[in-house]
Amino acid sequence: MKTLFAFQRNALNYLKSKNKVLLALDMGLGKTFTGLNWVKEKNDDLPVLILCQKNKINDWASETKNVLADHKVFKVTSQKHFLTLLKENEQVGVVYIMSYSMFSLFTKKNPRWWMTYFKRFCTLIFDESQGLRNRTSLISKYTYKLSIWAKYVLLLSGDPTPNGYKDLFVQMKVLNIFIDGYNWYDFLNEFCVTQPIPGFSVLNVVGYKNIDHLTAMLKPYSYFLKTKDAIDLPETWWVNETGAVSPLYQKFRQEKIIKVEASEIVSNGTLSELTILRQLSSGFVHNIENNEYHEISTFKIDLLRSLLENNTKENIVVFYNFTYERKMIVDLLSELNINHIVRIDGEQNDSLDKIIPDAQNIILVQYQTGARGIDGLQKHSHRMIYYSPPLSGELFKQSIKRIHRIGQENKCIYHTFVNSKLEQLIYKTLKTYQDFTNEIFAKLKEDGEL
Repeated sequence: MKTLFAFQRNALNYLKSKNKVLLALDMGLGKTFTGLNWVKEKNDDLPVLILCQKNKINDWASETKNVLADHKVFKVTSQKHFLTLLKENEQVGVVYIMSYSMFSLFTKKNPRWWMTYFKRFCTLIFDESQGLRNRTSLISKYTYKLSIWAKYVLLLSGDPTPNGYKDLFVQMKVLNIFIDGYNWYDFLNEFCVTQPIPGFSVLNVVGYKNIDHLTAMLKPYSYFLKTKDAIDLPETWWVNETGAVSPLYQKFRQEKIIKVEASEIVSNGTLSELTILRQLSSGFVHNIENNEYHEISTFKIDLLRSLLENNTKENIVVFYNFTYERKMIVDLLSELNINHIVRIDGEQNDSLDKIIPDAQNIILVQYQTGARGIDGLQKHSHRMIYYSPPLSGELFKQSIKRIHRIGQENKCIYHTFVNSKLEQLIYKTLKTYQDFTNEIFAKLKEDGEL
């Protein structure tokens, strides 16, 4: 049976006197396990609602059954299922686990009616609470409403401020830290440096002020801990694999138009240009006019082939962006007779239980679906390949921690496949954990760095 580490017990001791808290343990330090133990100490068999990413529901269910062994644990699959569970079960010693996407369905149709059912949950857990940063979203609006009625609220996040201190506004509202009536514009005036956006009636946050006061307000309700201050993990080693840029990439970069077989690929704006250059960097391009895909380079596939042929006994995690990248990779695996494939993407979300012991398994992970919250990879692999970089600094940071976390016993090796100046610049930005935005892309073009 799992037991708490000393640093996890310290977190619980610090937060035990509060009923609404933010537990901000660094990625890989066991937020889920620690948070459930906080609930166990607080709960008194009150009904619990856990909101999390869809691909984390099974992990939450497994951990909840371990920590709250006397509770019934239900995974909500639909609105009808939710009502059936409420009708058939007494609301004592029960835990309901629901995805944010499922919760959003409740907020879009008859939300006031649905909220009458949600009011009965006296304990709320909001996983990856940095996702509540959009103050105007229905999810943020109704999680705040739920938090008012709840006796206990737990926010969990490895990084509550991926886009700056402005991300704290909704989270601090949910924790009931602000005085009644305090709104977003009060927060802007007190803690943000802003400037108007020409042509729009909104303000852009360009800096922060009074940070000492902001953090002092949050401190009694939160516990922050970085990995380096908690536990010694194995070292990491980064291998940068670079190759020559394809002629088609160079031509498109200069002319914004290329012809591939019978298809003409044309940029129709900054976002389109960035997407096409990223595709070309990965050895293919998509013609959205006729929905045809064209493979134009084998550099990354050849790199992957070499790594797989030289590491035949290792489980390897591969992160990618585009669906067609996955197709190219799966085709290669078929050619190499590698049959043990675990997919974590929008179409298929395999459990890590699918990993076959004493065989080579390739775990294919699409960033948006799998970069956050998958726990257990560290027990199966210590080698990760970045087939292509994401644009999100948060997703990049989260992806690194999929294998470099508690339970990892080996040096973690990360391979980045880089096939253009654009990808070099994206990785340079990501390693500061910032997003590579359209504005950064446009500025780099303007400065001639691309």
